[in-house]
Amino acid sequence: MKNQIIKKMMAATAADGVARMSAKAPRLCPSCGSFYTDPPAVSRKNKNIDICPECGMREALEEAGMEHLFGETLAAYRAARAAAGGKP
Repeated sequence: MKNQIIKKMMAATAADGVARMSAKAPRLCPSCGSFYTDPPAVSRKNKNIDICPECGMREALEEAGMEHLFGETLAAYRAARAAAGGKP
């Protein structure tokens, strides 16, 4: 599993220049290992790393002491994306 994540990260790093040219190019989140196309969030744990919006929400809620709201917040985020024509 760890080797697969490392391979994905290496491939994403190699394609980082292409990802910066296209806002819709898939990027790999180093926090959760999933691919995303929405604008990235800056990690609160490491300011030099871009993470997926879902991990960004998780980190923000954890910092505020409200991590118990993550499931509800994530559901609302996904519903809003689906309503806007994005992938849920």
